[in-house]
Amino acid sequence: MIPRSVYERIRYLRGAAYGTGFLIEIDERQYLVTAAHLIDADAAAIDMLIGGRLEPFGVRGCRVARGDVDIAVLALDRWLPVAEAVPLAPSSATVVSQDVYFVGFPYQMWGRAPQAMGEHPVPFVAKGVLSSGFAEGTLEAFISGTNSPGFSGAPLLFQHQTLHQIMIAGVVAKYKLAYEDVVDKLNGRKAQLEVAYNTGFMVVYGIEHALNLARSLAIGPTEDGGSTSASTGNTRHPLDANSSQGQ
Repeated sequence: MIPRSVYERIRYLRGAAYGTGFLIEIDERQYLVTAAHLIDADAAAIDMLIGGRLEPFGVRGCRVARGDVDIAVLALDRWLPVAEAVPLAPSSATVVSQDVYFVGFPYQMWGRAPQAMGEHPVPFVAKGVLSSGFAEGTLEAFISGTNSPGFSGAPLLFQHQTLHQIMIAGVVAKYKLAYEDVVDKLNGRKAQLEVAYNTGFMVVYGIEHALNLARSLAIGPTEDGGSTSASTGNTRHPLDANSSQGQ
C-alpha cells in the first residue's frame, strides 16, 4: 500500500509541458524533482496545482542531468509543508521482476479526498514490473507498464526486500517509442514516412541522479525559511554511499 506521505509529496506541475513532480529533502533543504523535458531550465517560475488552481512558484535554481538522462531538480522560492519523509533507496536495491509503482497525474487528471487530503489533488497510482536492471553509469532501466501522458516526472516506488517499506528508487521519464515504416496499401511500397508507437515499456532513471543534482545546487529552501547555500548538511539516506553514480 502506498502511504499517505507519498501522496502529499506529489505535485501536478506545468512548465514547458504538464506532468508530475515530487518533493524531497536533502541536507535539510527541499527540492522538486521531475523529468527534464517538462521544464524550461532558464524559467524564473513554474506553475503547480494548489487547492484546485495553478499557482506560480519562483525558481531559485535548476539543475538538469547530463546527456539523455531525463531528470531535473529545482529549488523553489519557498518550502512546501509535507508530512514525514519518504525514504530514498539506491536503484541497486530493486530486483528485476518485482512490482513497482508510479504516482502522478495522467491526462491532467486527479482525484479528491477532502477528509484525508484537504484541497491537495490526489494523484493516480499505476503499477508495473521492473523489466531490466538499472544500467551502470546512466542508471537507466525499463518498466513494463502503461505510462500515460502526465506520469512523466513521477517517482518510481518499490517495496524494499529487507527493510519492508515503500521507498523511492527512481524517476519516471517517458515511454519507450519504436518506429515503423508506413506502407502504401495501393502498391505495397514503403512511403517516406514513419509512425511512432508506444512499446509498452517505460524509461526510468535512478534517484541517485536527483540526489547529486540537489547537492550540486545546494540552495533549496529550508523549513525555517532559509534559501541560501547549504554549509554542512548531515541528512543521510540509504543511497548516500552510492550517490557518486550518475548526474
